[in-house]
Amino acid sequence: MSGALKLGLEGPKRLVITEALAEPVLNIERMQVEVVEFGEGESKHIAAVHIPEMKALLSADLVYNNAHLYLQERHLKSWLTQLGELEVFARDKVATIYPGHGGAAGLELTAQTRAYLHDFAEAIKTGDAKTAEQRMLTKYPQYHVKQFLSAFSIPAYFPTAPSS
Repeated sequence: MSGALKLGLEGPKRLVITEALAEPVLNIERMQVEVVEFGEGESKHIAAVHIPEMKALLSADLVYNNAHLYLQERHLKSWLTQLGELEVFARDKVATIYPGHGGAAGLELTAQTRAYLHDFAEAIKTGDAKTAEQRMLTKYPQYHVKQFLSAFSIPAYFPTAPSS
């Protein structure tokens, strides 16, 4: 859990091993919820939970709100594609998104997440880790989970040279 050490108090407290569902529908207290699968975004696979009765989507880490994105796995382009797929899915079905990081809000969170991805892509074009990180911190000074940017995302795009 070296990632947990980098996250400090915001890191996980325990490891949870998940089990595959037999069907993409769950019944929770007389309410039906749907598991919606998305492809590569923050990670190789994203599963979100849609609650039709509430017009709500628990987006997992496909969408963030006022938090630096975790880009260590380097899926910028595919994440952008998944946001488009989420918008198509959400049309007339979702009013509130409960993101993986940050508070609940409306569908504007997809545009906010997309803007961050584009800004990060531009920042790394500088070719310098410190400059890229500073650009993102300047552009998003109020965003929390700074460790996602400084300890994971920037190092993934600017790995240190191997020691001799």
